[in-house]
Amino acid sequence: MTILTKWSLRFRWATLIIAAVVLGLGVYAVIKLQQELLPNIEFPVATILTRLPGASTEEMLTGVTMPIEDAAQGSVDLLHLQSNSSPGISAVVVMADFGQSGEKVADDLEGVLGDVALPSGAEAEVLQMNIQDLPVIQL
Repeated sequence: MTILTKWSLRFRWATLIIAAVVLGLGVYAVIKLQQELLPNIEFPVATILTRLPGASTEEMLTGVTMPIEDAAQGSVDLLHLQSNSSPGISAVVVMADFGQSGEKVADDLEGVLGDVALPSGAEAEVLQMNIQDLPVIQL
């Protein structure tokens, strides 16, 4: 047997005390650890959601989605633009360059939306979603 093994078998109480102290310090360190599970990140993303009941997909594409895309491309420092047209609903997702706030992007898009000529009966709104609004765990 090695010296450490002989010592730990001879002084069992000291071995238990050392193990308890190490375990206690580990628990204390975990409790005091300043780490978030989901860091506070704000993405400069906003969505323009437009509803036009009874419209076909092609009507939504040509009358709603394409004019909103054209107007949004010239308004903000665009990083990515994605759109989806379905019967009666259109969604245009605008992601701007990092460094801008999501609120600024949404405000810019509100201004752009006022200049777009939409078909009568179309209801458009700008939505801004923050990553902090999503649940960490979902059952």
